[in-house]
Amino acid sequence: MDKRGAYFFVIDVFVASAIIIIALVLIFNFFLNRPEMQQPRLYASDVMSFLLSTEVGKLQNTYVESLIKNGNITNTKQSLFSQILEFHKKGKDDINRLFIHNITTGLIPKTYGIEYTINGTSVYNKSLATLSTATFSVSAKRICFLRINSTEIYGPVMCEVQVWD
Repeated sequence: MDKRGAYFFVIDVFVASAIIIIALVLIFNFFLNRPEMQQPRLYASDVMSFLLSTEVGKLQNTYVESLIKNGNITNTKQSLFSQILEFHKKGKDDINRLFIHNITTGLIPKTYGIEYTINGTSVYNKSLATLSTATFSVSAKRICFLRINSTEIYGPVMCEVQVWD
């Protein structure tokens, strides 16, 4: 018998087996790698919690301090969330957009987009990419009220923070 032919078939089997194993590993890794949804969900809820729990006067931000000195912010005891609603109610959209930009800068990585909406109207959008082109989106919603004085309340309005990649 010719032993060269037997060696050829044995090597051929090893090469074919290696190709099949590599192909299977690549296929299974492709289907098992899905985007992690936990981190963006945490970002959306953390941004909402930060806005709800932080007082305007306790925030160390040069832009916010300039708004307090200018008289655009009069109540430093209210939350950031309430201040955003107050700017929205008074129609100060440009100030509101810059206010949200300054307080949310550094909260989430630059690779994520963030949008803040009040009653479906976009108040702030960090990313140039639109939400429709995102691979995933996570949102946190709250029903909001703003106490103007002892007898007047603004709301209810639906406030939403959306985070996407």
